[in-house]
Amino acid sequence: MEKMKVYYDPLGNTLHIWFGDPRDEYITEEADEELGLVKNKAGEIIGIEKLNFLPAGFSEKSVDRLQDRDQILGFEFDPQRYERSAAVG
Repeated sequence: MEKMKVYYDPLGNTLHIWFGDPRDEYITEEADEELGLVKNKAGEIIGIEKLNFLPAGFSEKSVDRLQDRDQILGFEFDPQRYERSAAVG
């Protein structure tokens, strides 16, 4: 598995996890009320979108600080690197 890209949007309280290139997004299909499957033109799932990621009232001070700066948090996760460190540790 390649690196995953993970983004949290504090304004929309939405978590995005990408398994593929976000630029290949073609359609998001609703899996349930708060979960969407992001697909490319070939119909392959390249990401997921979780709405209402943080429950109401959870860590409001931290989220408010981010909203003031209008930031989106993002990081990459390399599953292979995690698997190696978990096997060693």
